[in-house]
Amino acid sequence: MSFGDYLLPTLLLLGILIFFHELGHFAVAKYFNVKVERFSIGFGPAILRWTRGETEYRLAWIPLGGYVKMLGEGFDEDLTEAEKARSFNGQGVWPRIAIASAGPIMNFVLPVVVIAAVMIFPGWPNATSKIGTVASDSVAEKVGLHSGDRVVEVNGSAVNWFSEVRTHVSSGTQLSFIVERGNARKTVVIPGNRGEVAIGISSAIYPAYVQLLDDESPAGRAGVLSGDRVLSINGATVTDWPELERKLSDGSDTFVVEVERVAETGGSTETTSVAINADGHAGIEALGLGRSLALNMVLPNKPADIAGLEAGDIVVQTNGKPVSSHEDLVAQVNASEGEAIAFDVLRGTDRLQFSVKPDGKEVTTDGVTTKSWVVGVQVMAAAVAGETADEVIRNPIAALQRGLRETYQITGRILGGMGMLFSGQVGLDGLAGPIGIAKLAGDFFSQPGWVPYLWFMCIISVNLAILNLLPVPVLDGGHIVFALVEMVKGSPVTRRTVELATTIGLSLVLLLMGFAIFNDFSGLFKLFSGS
Repeated sequence: MSFGDYLLPTLLLLGILIFFHELGHFAVAKYFNVKVERFSIGFGPAILRWTRGETEYRLAWIPLGGYVKMLGEGFDEDLTEAEKARSFNGQGVWPRIAIASAGPIMNFVLPVVVIAAVMIFPGWPNATSKIGTVASDSVAEKVGLHSGDRVVEVNGSAVNWFSEVRTHVSSGTQLSFIVERGNARKTVVIPGNRGEVAIGISSAIYPAYVQLLDDESPAGRAGVLSGDRVLSINGATVTDWPELERKLSDGSDTFVVEVERVAETGGSTETTSVAINADGHAGIEALGLGRSLALNMVLPNKPADIAGLEAGDIVVQTNGKPVSSHEDLVAQVNASEGEAIAFDVLRGTDRLQFSVKPDGKEVTTDGVTTKSWVVGVQVMAAAVAGETADEVIRNPIAALQRGLRETYQITGRILGGMGMLFSGQVGLDGLAGPIGIAKLAGDFFSQPGWVPYLWFMCIISVNLAILNLLPVPVLDGGHIVFALVEMVKGSPVTRRTVELATTIGLSLVLLLMGFAIFNDFSGLFKLFSGS
């Protein structure tokens, strides 16, 4: 992607979020008859400016924020009595709190409205109630649920979406499922005293990608390779990993395994069959096979991202060794002590190799400091999305309720992440600055349809709202705190206190921005230097 492919989505994203944030301040200030002298999208010199009524509107060159300049915000303004009545500081405590809160509130309202609008038309992509995978030895398997079953009713209530199924399951009570299997319907009862809430179903499909654990195992001697996808066993189709586990544990002496593998030349796949002689071995691991893992997450500007790895890549091996779990990968990365690691991955019909040089990070636990190494990825079982459809809610009230619920969940996840940041569970190296946001904006914008980009906009909007509500002077939360202190003590906060707090607050904000921008440029430096 070119620079222009990132510039337009970033300017559009920031422009919309800043406009609605400042519009909140502007509208509430006007409601309380406070004079607004300037409404600016961006900082610095103006690109465009015009005056309407008593307010100058402008579009400025630096698109990293905006502001609404109100009469009487500072201490040095010489105002007449009439002007004081229309100044920001001339208002009572609650009007000032309302004006300061309006910007962040608009950033909470925006995702609610955006999500509601998408739900009405064209609809929000959602997983249907079709079961993608039934885990081996799970409650669902024991009661007779199958991969491919479509849940149509739970405890007498019709269901269309997997999220509805998940909500019923989370109750932990006895459940009566009616499922469609082929052209027939079947009732399945799930006990309420099952000892765990989860029942072992997923909307995602976990293809039978295998990993060769030992070259001298029965599977290794038969010619199975890491990254192979098993299509059938002894002529019976294998649809997912749990089914593979079941078929390789049936006690057969020989397993004729049909596999699909990436061609040596890349760009295509080929199908071949191998015969595994069990030699008395029972079970998939005893035959020398493990589950292939995929990159579930690749953090921006981290070594894996810089090297070119992408979410969804299936890990064949690292430094020639299989990867059995996320913990196994962490151990291998730490054992590298900073030396480059060779990642061998599958991406579609290509087998690719990447050299990833881990970053070092010091971690202090119980007063003991150790150095760990990270590449910025998370792995999980290789999976593909199950059946999805556009969920449409024509009722505007119901759509707004859905938007409110989704925004609430986004807020909870962001607050959880901030709590981990402030508690030291995650480092500041995870912060993304404007370059990191621009990269994500471009990536989401390039995806088919508008929904991924709008979803990203909702997340950043909530981030902006929470950030501005922090009780830090120079942010909206700081104005709210000053007003609340004034209400408690019965008099305005002194000028010296405000100036001192503002200096400290500005320093903290600049320090945080500095970390984020440093992370951005650090990633760029590694990208261009190849280190």
